[in-house]
Amino acid sequence: MKCIFTSSLSGTAFYFLSEITNSFELLLLSCFLLIVSAIAFALDVLAWRAYQDRKYEGTKNARLKALNSLRKTLRIK
Repeated sequence: MKCIFTSSLSGTAFYFLSEITNSFELLLLSCFLLIVSAIAFALDVLAWRAYQDRKYEGTKNARLKALNSLRKTLRIK
């Protein structure tokens, strides 16, 4: 997450620097850094959601196992 913040911050800084110096190369560099940081942020969000889904599935499976063992203990069908 720090890398994403740094990339977007440097992209913004290069944008303002390109406006001050009227440099097209710095403008392209700032656009590139902002696009890279947006892609990295999207990938980070997707990874976080996948982690949350796996964590939920793990607790769901544990609850089902506990319920099944309780049913076996109480002989409930």
